[in-house]
Amino acid sequence: MMKILLSSDLHGSIKAYRNFKRICINEKVNIGIIAGDLTTFSYNSFEDEFKIKNILDNIGVPILFIMGNDDEHEWGDSRNVYNINQKHYDYNGYRFIGYQYTNPFIGGIFEKK
Repeated sequence: MMKILLSSDLHGSIKAYRNFKRICINEKVNIGIIAGDLTTFSYNSFEDEFKIKNILDNIGVPILFIMGNDDEHEWGDSRNVYNINQKHYDYNGYRFIGYQYTNPFIGGIFEKK
């Protein structure tokens, strides 16, 4: 049996990311997924990315993500953290595929018609 922890809209909350990490470890999940809005419009979105990836990389399991309408730039992969937008990630015979989409009336750099 595979255990997956799915979350979204953490909006840059370090406390929320630490809780995500704690649950992943305590519940011995196999894979974590964050479905958008990793941050919220901030003064330094690159610094936010660094801080958050530092937490997620140290969980010890793959963390898959897509960006959301409140994210200011596209993140790349790091040690255990993978951007699956328009890509796939294979894990133990399962394929995870990501597609980030923001409705046109919502706004943001990932808006699509």
